[in-house]
Amino acid sequence: MVVARLLTVVCALAIAAAPGPAAAEPPLGAVPLEGSVAMDLAPVQAVLAEAAAGGASDHAAILAAITALAPDAAPRESLIDLRRDSAEGGRRFRATAIFDAVPDDDSVSGQRFDLVFATDDSGRLVALEGRRAWRCWPDRGHRSFSAERCR
Repeated sequence: MVVARLLTVVCALAIAAAPGPAAAEPPLGAVPLEGSVAMDLAPVQAVLAEAAAGGASDHAAILAAITALAPDAAPRESLIDLRRDSAEGGRRFRATAIFDAVPDDDSVSGQRFDLVFATDDSGRLVALEGRRAWRCWPDRGHRSFSAERCR
């Protein structure tokens, strides 16, 4: 299941990289974040546990957890930024995942997830914090990422 979700996102990333018409929109990484809400980390933690049981590295487990958050309908644009925090002795990771231009929703254009992971004293990878924000289609609300719902 983890591999299938990862393949889905890889395909979506390939589609997003395909040339298309020039857009007036900024790149996903430059779209402002105006607010977010805390998210339930239980599904993320379940994917981390499944990946760890399969022998995945911390990096691979985090990517599996992030791709599990992707919508079922492949977004036209995706961005995943995963960084190891050297200030924490390399035991903490920060990730941002953005899935945008989702074709099956008429009001929400995309979602942004900001996550923090760490390895605990026993070496187990855990999700410490997760926040979620939405972006609306034009004429359906805000075009930045926000905790405010779309119309």
